[in-house]
Amino acid sequence: MAEKRDFMAVSHGQLQDCSCPKSHGIFTGFLKKGQKRVNTKEVNEMALKAYILINTVIGKTKKVAKALMEMEEVKHLDIIMGPYDIIAEVETDSHDTLSQVVMGKMQSIEDIRHTMTCPVVSMEEAG
Repeated sequence: MAEKRDFMAVSHGQLQDCSCPKSHGIFTGFLKKGQKRVNTKEVNEMALKAYILINTVIGKTKKVAKALMEMEEVKHLDIIMGPYDIIAEVETDSHDTLSQVVMGKMQSIEDIRHTMTCPVVSMEEAG
């Protein structure tokens, strides 16, 4: 019997419980159960949003993804190919909180080797 998970897989644009024994299609990411993907226009303008690119120890990407999804600040993540293994969408209330999340929480996960933080800039700020 499959183990119950606290997240769901997104495959071909449809949510699937990760406890599902057969998940066909291309894996594209995780959302917490009950969470819906939010249009960026609906996001609170006071929130600071950032994408964190994460490089993991070989063979530990799924373990790291599960640990990241336990963090309330992680709103969405995808396992990707290339120089980074995971991209996580994070929302915090300030740059200080973002720093605490990345340096205090994420970088304390044993199998994370490197992170790159990319804060989102609003169109008004971009000029």
